[in-house]
Amino acid sequence: INNGAPANNGLVKWNNYHGKKMLIVNQGCDNVFIVDSETGLVMRSVEIGTSSNIESPHYIEISPDGEYFYVCFYAGTVFQKFKTSDGSLAGTVNIGLGQWSAFEVSPDGQHAFVVNWSADGTIAVVDLESMTVLTTYQGSGLILYPHGTGWKGNYLYVTSLPANFIYKIDVTDIYNPDIQQISLQGGTNPHEIHFSEDGAEYAVSCTGSDEVRFFKSTNDALVATVPTGKLPEEPHYAGNYLFVACPNDNITFPGKTGCVTIVNATTHQFIKNIYTGWQPHGVIPDEDGGKV
Repeated sequence: INNGAPANNGLVKWNNYHGKKMLIVNQGCDNVFIVDSETGLVMRSVEIGTSSNIESPHYIEISPDGEYFYVCFYAGTVFQKFKTSDGSLAGTVNIGLGQWSAFEVSPDGQHAFVVNWSADGTIAVVDLESMTVLTTYQGSGLILYPHGTGWKGNYLYVTSLPANFIYKIDVTDIYNPDIQQISLQGGTNPHEIHFSEDGAEYAVSCTGSDEVRFFKSTNDALVATVPTGKLPEEPHYAGNYLFVACPNDNITFPGKTGCVTIVNATTHQFIKNIYTGWQPHGVIPDEDGGKV
């Protein structure tokens, strides 16, 4: 098994693999599953983190060139970089204590903005080539409960949970960010943000009001409000649809916990809620395969 469970002819399954991969982070086990997209079979399990204790990896992203994947830890102190080809470790940087809930990789692949979800929140800016911390956005009352992230142009978007606004941060000069707020009003509690594939709109899941809100990217104006399952968390565009995971919904399907809301992302119309299994959390599309 340690040698890859070779067949009697020495063949190790999935070596020299050239298909499409999915990466699934397991928060309770400190590992990442590398999965064959076509069959859904786990090809490799990658150990991550630096401690013998569970560090609760919470978020995973792939570099724009597809060469690396990155992970932050909700109960850890590091940010890590791995090769997508074989899951080997490519770098580790200490970003300090925090509840590192999410991060955004810049479109040029040079920087990651890692978010610490706490009352006096921080955002660590990491150089992804040298794997060093360049600067940290912090200060009393500067960034309150930063949680989910998105990117458009030179702007980093960050939700504030619990709150009634999202941050829009101009990071043209990463050492001198211009931090503004976009008001959502009402008890929205924005959890996560995701931009459409063409960048024209973005969706914000609101756990306080059980809805997803659509905004124009050009002026951040509200376009539509669509009801979802209870406590929506993770929205993700997939072609003309938006899928919203509601892991803690215990109402929509009695006796079960969790649902996924499907919305027409073009007309902003609610389509339906579906039960996909216990507490669905992350959502990612495989449009070529016609599934999420």
